[in-house]
Amino acid sequence: MSRTPGFLQGTMSRKAAAWTAGAMLVTGLIGGGAAGSSGSASDISDLNADNAQISTQLEAAEERAEAAATEAEEALAAASDTELVANDLQDQIDELTEAIEAEQQKTADATNEAADALQQAEDAAAIIAERDARIGELEAAVAAAPVAQPEQAAPPVETSVYFKNCSEARAAGAAPVRVGDPGYGSHLDRDGDGVGCE
Repeated sequence: MSRTPGFLQGTMSRKAAAWTAGAMLVTGLIGGGAAGSSGSASDISDLNADNAQISTQLEAAEERAEAAATEAEEALAAASDTELVANDLQDQIDELTEAIEAEQQKTADATNEAADALQQAEDAAAIIAERDARIGELEAAVAAAPVAQPEQAAPPVETSVYFKNCSEARAAGAAPVRVGDPGYGSHLDRDGDGVGCE
């Protein structure tokens, strides 16, 4: 909009110059006609007609200049509005670009996390497979090992043996008689140390 006043001033300056030139032409012609004896009324009439035609053309030019100035102002205002809209759109584009870049970064981070989790899962699966293989080896070894035979029970202790005294125990060859031996009895173990007929 700062160019419009200059444009109008230029138009007005050209208009004033044209009026001045036309007035000087008419004055010169009139003055020349008066100074020269050959001037006539018809020449003055022709000059006045030319001057009127020039005035009409100047007025038309002025109207066109004013219309052009108005159009220039409107175009400049429209350009200013268009620039504001373009700036607003650029701001929106910048914001959307930043949002897209942020989402792309989130996607990249999520992809990396998923890859790490997958690697951890694969490592865990490998460890489990190794343990399963070891368990299988141990189970096979256990299955192949000979089955131990149960130990035969000790023969039952004869509980029907009874010694009245140590003399009988010695005579039977059982002295000394210990706790759990056939024929042991507390009456044979006077000091209570678990061994009778010492």
